[in-house]
Amino acid sequence: MQASFERLGMLQLVVDTIAPIIQLVHTSPANNYSNEKNLMIEVIDNFTGVQKFNALLDGKWLMCSRKDDYYLYQLDGHCSLGEHQLAVTAEDEAGNSSTKIFFFTRELPNKKLNKKKHKALTKKRKKKE
Repeated sequence: MQASFERLGMLQLVVDTIAPIIQLVHTSPANNYSNEKNLMIEVIDNFTGVQKFNALLDGKWLMCSRKDDYYLYQLDGHCSLGEHQLAVTAEDEAGNSSTKIFFFTRELPNKKLNKKKHKALTKKRKKKE
């Protein structure tokens, strides 16, 4: 790497080797999103910012809106009832990338989870991971 400068002064060279951090915001108990209207994903990068973002719901591309470090998917007809896999990949401007996979369930809205069902879903989720 080479550089030339016409003025004297302080110079700092920073190398970005850390991939973005991907996390779900406001996770629901036992990853049950039955009563939720959307999924919010936060992608944090330490230096250069996120250049590319890709989300796949059960292997199919997912359209998300973006505001700052947050990506929002409004749960619609493409996210039917049942168990789902959400795979999110983010890449920063330095080319560092990370992928995170989340599992969640949707049931009929307003259905309350009892303690037994909550424990069963949690055990099932842990076995998959």
